[in-house]
Amino acid sequence: MLSKTHAKMTLRTDKLASLIKRELGRILLSEGYGESDGLLTITDVSVTADLSEAKVGISVIGRDARGVLKILNQNIYQIQGELNRHLVLRKFPRIIFAIDDRGQVAEKINKLIDASGT
Repeated sequence: MLSKTHAKMTLRTDKLASLIKRELGRILLSEGYGESDGLLTITDVSVTADLSEAKVGISVIGRDARGVLKILNQNIYQIQGELNRHLVLRKFPRIIFAIDDRGQVAEKINKLIDASGT
């Protein structure tokens, strides 16, 4: 069973992750990072217990995911600053983008299943 302190920290990090996901989605959309013949989706945000880092999983369809990741990382200070302005917190986690390739793996599996069924 979880202790009350651990449960409280988990609730806090989960709420913060959800808030970051929503606001970051708005920022990326308004700044046009997900446009240009592709679709950028924030799949997951996980915040460390000490609130020092937030790992942001992204999925990209229709463009090179590594290229999009490079663009996001080149603009990380602008994105982080915009996020800090929208969410006023005492301690704000450092955003770290990472490619979430679960969708691509699922698509490959579906293609293999379809190919074997014919």
